[in-house]
Amino acid sequence: MDEFPFDIRDVLRLEGISYQPGRKEVRVKCPVCGGNTFARNLTINLETEHFNCFTGCGFKGRGATNFYAFLHGLSSKEAYEDIMSNLGLSREKKTHETKARVYEPIKEEPQAKEASADVRDYTYSHLFAMLKLSERHKQDLLERGFTEDEIHLCGYVSYPRVADNGITEELFSIPKKLLDQQCELLGVSGFYRTKNKNVWTMPKNRGGIMIPYRDFYNRITGVQIRKNAEDIVRDPETGKMEGKYFSFSSAGYKDGCKSTVQAHYACDFELDKETKRQRPLIRKGMIAITEGAMKADLAFRISGIPFIGIPGVTSFIPVLQKNIPLLKSIGVDTIAIVYDMDRVTNINVSEALYKAKEFIKAQGMKVLEVTWSKEMVNPDKSHQMINAATDFLFTPEILAGMIRKGENSPVVQDFVENTLSRCEQIGRKNIFFALRNSSECTEENKALFKILEEKCKKKGMACRSVFWSLKLKGVDDFFACKMRNVDYTTK
Repeated sequence: MDEFPFDIRDVLRLEGISYQPGRKEVRVKCPVCGGNTFARNLTINLETEHFNCFTGCGFKGRGATNFYAFLHGLSSKEAYEDIMSNLGLSREKKTHETKARVYEPIKEEPQAKEASADVRDYTYSHLFAMLKLSERHKQDLLERGFTEDEIHLCGYVSYPRVADNGITEELFSIPKKLLDQQCELLGVSGFYRTKNKNVWTMPKNRGGIMIPYRDFYNRITGVQIRKNAEDIVRDPETGKMEGKYFSFSSAGYKDGCKSTVQAHYACDFELDKETKRQRPLIRKGMIAITEGAMKADLAFRISGIPFIGIPGVTSFIPVLQKNIPLLKSIGVDTIAIVYDMDRVTNINVSEALYKAKEFIKAQGMKVLEVTWSKEMVNPDKSHQMINAATDFLFTPEILAGMIRKGENSPVVQDFVENTLSRCEQIGRKNIFFALRNSSECTEENKALFKILEEKCKKKGMACRSVFWSLKLKGVDDFFACKMRNVDYTTK
């Protein structure tokens, strides 16, 4: 961490644990249990220093010192002194004898330049044609609200799952078949060469649904994978679940390639007679934008509204910069922002979407912000609707989390006041303390509301308590529930 002269990379090197460089999160063989199910069963986030073993051996936590202390049965203080001594950063005598290890930087593997969109489309199209969708994944999609025909039209397939012994022949046979069909693999994210035998292969993922990202010309230019439910782990410190999706990437591997941010067009396409290329079929001059390709696919299939799916809010403006000129060329003059409704409780998302709306307006286009699950009930039982442009909601969990974060911060910070200031800057001046129901009217929550009320008063901002809960988070949930009777209360 910042206050230490070393980080978890240094400890991994001391322990002789190798990993692929150039990544934020890496997977290695667990040094505690050795991996009973998966060859690389320990995930390590090199930035946050969180680590977790999926086999349940108990090796999980955060921080380089804790990682080392767990392995050697030391206290945090003893582990710190050991690490400093082993790295030659201290003259203090080691508290624990360890085997001598060579401290050498890991060699960076040569990376490939990203191939053209046409090359990627040719290779990915052949890849998807070789794979099938498992019955388990098919059932998952049906339960989400897709029909069988829609699943086929979207082109979803299952990624080869790594066997218990860590060997999956498909990871080698598929690239070979692609090469036999004149497909290029160099510069196509998701493919790389092995170090020793220089053979093309794919990353050892634990399976999931492969989602094609189709660009303006209906080419597959990128791929995302939706994890299996049992492979999504909870952060041991924050309690939050990790992301469900990750890119089909080979960054950090030999001749590998990182996955660039792509826009996914979920819509019908037509042939442009002049250019002889496909383009989106947009009849009413409007297209909606939401988070992720699968969400966009389901929303489009149910509603008929053309959508663009973007991997995350931070990608919004870079993607729009590339795509707005293309959209204008086919007569699109309005963009509807249809992001998840938790945007009214997440200041980072609220700020990103505010900037996106301003950017869209600056391009001479109209912008709409679509909302749902917005009914709030006041203590007097009167009802009102959330205005996403002026309202911001604190839940008890979010408010308590901000207070704890401020108390535990190395530098004293008031994250609640900071969030209120950020709300002011984007026009969110109506602040609400949102309880799910009357059972949350506890003394603890009353105390939390008083804290929020006082901080709002200092800033001259309105603050009231209401009853509100997020029942349908995404636009796909909304359409599937309202138009196909999918019960999301049990999901």
